[in-house]
Parts: sequence; C-alpha cells; structure tokens
Amino acid sequence: MQKVIDGGIRKDSNIFHTAAIDDVAAIVESPPTNIPRKLVAKLYFVSEARRHITTWAPLNSYIQQSIFSVFALLHASLKELDEEAVRLLGKGLGRMNELYASGQAYTDLQNLSSIPNAAYMDACLGMCEAIEPQSPLGTEISATDEFFEKGRSLQECGENKKALAYLKKAAENKPDCDDAFFYLGMCLDDLGQYREAIQAFKQTIRIKPNDACAYCYLGLTYGHLGEHREAIEACKQAILIKPDDAEIAHFILGETYSNLGQYQDAIISYKQAILIKPDYAEAHNNLGNAYGHLGQHREVIEACKQAILIKPNYAEAHNNLGNAYDNLGEHREAIEACKQAILIKPHFAEAHNNLGNAYDNLGEHREAIEAYKQAILIKPDDAEAHYNLGNTYGKLGQHMEAVEAIKQAIRINPDFAEAHKNLGIMYFIIKENAAAVDEFKILKILDSEMADKFLDQIKSLS
Repeated sequence: MQKVIDGGIRKDSNIFHTAAIDDVAAIVESPPTNIPRKLVAKLYFVSEARRHITTWAPLNSYIQQSIFSVFALLHASLKELDEEAVRLLGKGLGRMNELYASGQAYTDLQNLSSIPNAAYMDACLGMCEAIEPQSPLGTEISATDEFFEKGRSLQECGENKKALAYLKKAAENKPDCDDAFFYLGMCLDDLGQYREAIQAFKQTIRIKPNDACAYCYLGLTYGHLGEHREAIEACKQAILIKPDDAEIAHFILGETYSNLGQYQDAIISYKQAILIKPDYAEAHNNLGNAYGHLGQHREVIEACKQAILIKPNYAEAHNNLGNAYDNLGEHREAIEACKQAILIKPHFAEAHNNLGNAYDNLGEHREAIEAYKQAILIKPDDAEAHYNLGNTYGKLGQHMEAVEAIKQAIRINPDFAEAHKNLGIMYFIIKENAAAVDEFKILKILDSEMADKFLDQIKSLS
C-alpha cells in the first residue's frame, strides 16, 4: 500500500499499472491516519487523469474503469462528511450533466465512457474540493512545496493565470524540481505563451532526461507554433524513451505530419498509435482524415466507423463519415451521417455545411439552403458556408441572392479565388460586365489558371 501512495505522488508513475483496485479500495475506505483524503483523491484523479483528460488524448478503458471504481468508493465515503462537502460534490456532478447536455442521468455513475472529458474533470475536481484538507502524509511541507501544490491545483482547475505566479515561484525556489518546471510548462502552454512553455519543458528534460511526457508536451507546444520539424523530433524522442506507452506521441506525430501535408507518414503514425491503444477513437478518426486527403474515401469510411464503434457519440467521426460518403456519391448515406453528427452536437457548423453539400449534390437545393443558413447562424464567419449558399442560390436562378452570399464569403476571406470566379460568373449572368471584369482581374492575381477557366466558362455562357 505504501508503494501505491509513494508512487502516486510522482507525475511520471503509472499508478493504475502498479496498484490493484483492492489496494485503492483499502486506502479510500480506511485511509491511514496520516493519509489525508484530499491527497487520496488527487492521487487517483488529478495527478494521473490530468494527462489523459485533454482535447487530444482520451482516457483509455483501463484507466476509466479504475477511476470509476475509486470515484464510486469516494462517493460513498463522502456521505459521512458534512452538508457543505456533499454540496460541493453535487456541484461537480451537476456540472458534468450540464456539459453533457443529453438529458441522461449519471447519478448511478454507470456510463463513464460517454461523459465528455472536460465535464468529467469538473466532476472530479468538484469532488476533491469536498474533501477536508489535511497535512499530506503527516509531515510539514516546505514553502516551495506549498507554492508547487497551490500552483498545480490551480492549473488543474484551469486557473492558469493564478497558477502561473505560484509555479514560477516553485521553480525559482527549487531549480532541480522537474515537476515544478513541467507544470509551469503546461500552464504557459495553456496561456498561449509557447516560447516560455518550451523553455520550461526543456528545463524539465535537463533535470530528468528520460521524461517522455515532457518530450511529448514539448512536441505539442512546438506544433502550436507551427514549428513542425521540432515537434517531430520531440515526439520521436518520447517514443524512443517509452516505445510501449507512446500512443499520444504517435498521435501528435500524426497531426504534425498532416499539418505538413505528409499524409502517408501521418497514416503510419496514427496506425502506430492504434497498435498501442486499439480503442483510441481519435486516432481512428484522424487516420480517416489522412486517408481523405489522399482521396481514399473507402478507407475513410472504415476508419470513421471504427471510431464510432469505440465512441458512438463522436460527432466529428459521424461528420467525417458523411463527408466521405458524399465524396463517393452516396449522398443519402452522407445525409444520415451528418444528421447523426448534428443530433449529437447541434451547434456543429461544419456538419450543417456538409449536410447542405449532400442535399445540394442530390439536387435538393431548398434543403441545402436551409442547412447552409444554419451553419452560418452558428458560425457567421464561415466563408465556405456563405460561398456554398451563393452557389446553391445560383442553381435556383436566384442570382441576386447568390451575388450577396458570395460577396460575403469574399469579405470574410478576400483571397478566396474560387469565390471570385463564381462571383464574376454571377455578375456576367446578371449583365454587370464591368463588375465581372473586376473579378477576373483579381482572379488573375490570385490564381492565373483559375482565371483561364473563368474565361472558358464565360465563353460557354455567351
């Protein structure tokens, strides 16, 4: 049991692989007098789960099961606490349900796998707040440790601005503490201070050269700056250090290769992530995206179906599935997939836009217009949705409406070459030839080859 406690304090220990759930239960149900409940909670939720509860790295099923078991045990123990403790726990659970917004009750905590990561984190933190703090492990802690614990706690709650001062102080007071620099790096990254974050992660690595997680976050931060080659090197180093526990590094590597347009390399990286973690839904979905860039739409469908099999409420995967069906001319299937994405995530502008494309390709232009309008309502600065709306108005002979919609697309994105081309054609149709010539001149600068196509279309309409 002591090994579990000692191991769980360190950010780089994988407590779920070293601790049997019976040991967890023993600690939670009857913690030794020198083990505070707050520390127990943070061991099993914050310190370990924080690495997995992110927008790019989901919890794996084993960790989900472990956390579920501990959560249930802690929930039971909280019944013995005062009303304020119970209220705080309820607040966390309420936030979970609010963010999930599905109308499904989670009072029995039975469906953990479909709870959104952000909501689940809020619930965990709400529970931690409900536990009475005591001196950790019955020992006095130094001022540096106090700065670090306060900063880490704030950072994990998303209070990065407040956390920053504490973590800087902790790192300053204890320059050999890898944890202090690591959490400082995460804090700076969350605040968009990427250069400073890189320096913090590099300092973590200087102190602890084999910190695979620090290399992973370093790669992620380089990616935020668009420094993809550096991101690749950092991720490769993380993989070299921990090849059997590197699904996140392979995933980031895949994203980086995709950003560079190296889709074959991205496919290899996503497949490696899946090989390590077969139930990595996001990796399956991104694998599909990479196939899509190569025009391999059947492979997209298979990858997205696998992502949905793992994570049925994965709106992005349903949307990508719909887009792949549409590219293959299977428009009815595309409509159903996009509708499913919207059912899961009603304010998903891209899914509404793709639904419009599928309707438009079927010749159901009125339905397409409604879908595009909905996309624009959700995301008014979506140039593509305005452009698609204009094209569909043009197909219905509503040329003035088409002109206004395409002009709006150009206001949002002045370098949208195809929009200039189609606007020029609309002007020609409504006999505003001078305006059509102006669009041709702009197009000649943006894309001379497309300008030649514009002239060919004008000739065919003459």
